[in-house]
Amino acid sequence: MNICEIKFSRNEYSVNGSYARIIDERIEKTSEYIGGKGNIISVLITTYGIKHNEYSGRFPKVITMEDLFK
Repeated sequence: MNICEIKFSRNEYSVNGSYARIIDERIEKTSEYIGGKGNIISVLITTYGIKHNEYSGRFPKVITMEDLFK
């Protein structure tokens, strides 16, 4: 199951600690809802990609504007 987050940014999107906790909570709640069946993957859809930092791993899949308009 994919949980998609859509963010607009004029540059690479940067995930901070508080937003990373929100993503973790959403994954946990979704897992509880579906009874732990299957994998849950966070997907970030954003304009110019993601700025890699200690929290960017919350999004193993990133889709950019370029990907959408190929």
